Amino acid sequence: MRSAVEGRQGEAALLREAALMCRVRGHAHVLPLLNFGLDHNMRAFVETPIAPHGSIKDLLDSLEFEGRLADFGDAHVEQVLAQVRLALAHVHAAGMRHCDVAARNALVFSFSSQPPAVEVKLCDFGSARALRPREAMEGVDGLEAELRELLK
Repeated sequence: MRSAVEGRQGEAALLREAALMCRVRGHAHVLPLLNFGLDHNMRAFVETPIAPHGSIKDLLDSLEFEGRLADFGDAHVEQVLAQVRLALAHVHAAGMRHCDVAARNALVFSFSSQPPAVEVKLCDFGSARALRPREAMEGVDGLEAELRELLK
């Protein structure tokens, strides 16, 4: 997927995010940055893989619309949480804090209801910041609560 922005403020934010993504690249559960820079019109862009199912939020909305929300069960929730925990550990090891862990920021690259399987990648590093000394690692409690609420 290719995203472009115009205007100095938008370009600066996009290129900052791209730089942060470079710091955390190479992890199975962090969205990879394929390319970034300026296009022929001098607009900043980033290029990432396309998530076939969108975000977790998108997938759950789609399943609910289709009357199949029950296809996403506790096993899926546990897989998502485990993968996001691994991604956050990698982000923290790189000296960063994500600061916006939510269902809209976990992209779904594969999903199967039976057997229950889901693969997600953490994305959207626009709110990320440097990790402070002795700062505790981010948790997934908020994400878990959000998923449980979406599944009601």
